Amino acid sequence: MLTLPLLVLALTAQHAAAQHDHGPTSGSSDSSMVMMVPWLHFTPGDTLLFKNWIPRKPGAIFGACIGLFMLAILDRWLAAMRRLMELWWAQRARSAITRRFVELSDKSRSEEEKLGEINIRPASGSKRQTQPTARFSREAIPPFILSHDLARGAFVVCQTAITYALMLTVMTFNASFILSILLGLGTGEVLFGRLAYASAHVDH
Repeated sequence: MLTLPLLVLALTAQHAAAQHDHGPTSGSSDSSMVMMVPWLHFTPGDTLLFKNWIPRKPGAIFGACIGLFMLAILDRWLAAMRRLMELWWAQRARSAITRRFVELSDKSRSEEEKLGEINIRPASGSKRQTQPTARFSREAIPPFILSHDLARGAFVVCQTAITYALMLTVMTFNASFILSILLGLGTGEVLFGRLAYASAHVDH
């Protein structure tokens, strides 16, 4: 069902090209095909990301729309996966911090036991100072974990590359491409948007 709107966009672009070919001269038509049209249009001939990728025929435009549609869905999927991974990384980091705090607590407890053996007891205010320390340790910045931070950097690189590709496509002002991207983003949010609410619910 989703391929039907993309096919309609491709046919609309072909119809616009047929009307555009009835210009006054072929030279002016060729020059206008090369130059970017700075308004929304369905006329084919826009350069899409690469120098030699200039879809003009309905099949080529339809294929480009399908590619942009899938790329937009991939963008929403990566965003959802990153939210889930951030939740998982945060849980792992909290576990690591908790283990460190337990180790420090055991170490301090053993030191207090050693002091008790020689009849040296800590002051009453020392126990009150350990609670804020424990609270600060749990709320501290997560530790550097190589696997987590490398994966986070890879997510950012992939998401930024896709965002730039979609942005450059929108800058062509080709309505077929823009509508394909919007349909892909909406479909991707329908498919994967609920993962954000699930991660937020689990986090709280």
